[in-house]
Amino acid sequence: MRTRNEDQMTARPRLLILGASTRAAAWSAWRAGYQPVCVDLFLDLDLRAVAEVHPLDSYPAGFPAAVADLPPTPWIYTGGLENFPEIVAEIAAIHPLYGNGPEVLRLVRDPFWLDQFHRQHAFPRLRLSQGNAPPPTDGTWLLKST
Repeated sequence: MRTRNEDQMTARPRLLILGASTRAAAWSAWRAGYQPVCVDLFLDLDLRAVAEVHPLDSYPAGFPAAVADLPPTPWIYTGGLENFPEIVAEIAAIHPLYGNGPEVLRLVRDPFWLDQFHRQHAFPRLRLSQGNAPPPTDGTWLLKST
């Protein structure tokens, strides 16, 4: 006998969601009418209420293997996976990506490209400094690795 929840799960278009924790994205996808298929580190109990869940053995290197046997399914990534465009590219070769691809991820992580883009479009921007000399310690600079 099938439950009402199981019937709803099969009638919805599938959306693959990858991330360290996919719970929030899965619930949002569920409310939007999708059937979440999630790969994450935690496999939360409330995630299982709305999603088909698959474990992730290692973050982030384990994602390609975790989705390799799944049928081609549109997918999105959640927090942190955007820092690994090579993994995004590998998965996007098999599953259609709903979101920014690896080329965009590489560009927006380049602060000098981003600065040029902002300048061309007259967007407000922070001043950048390149080099090894430390900035002033008066609290006016934000240090961020690239």
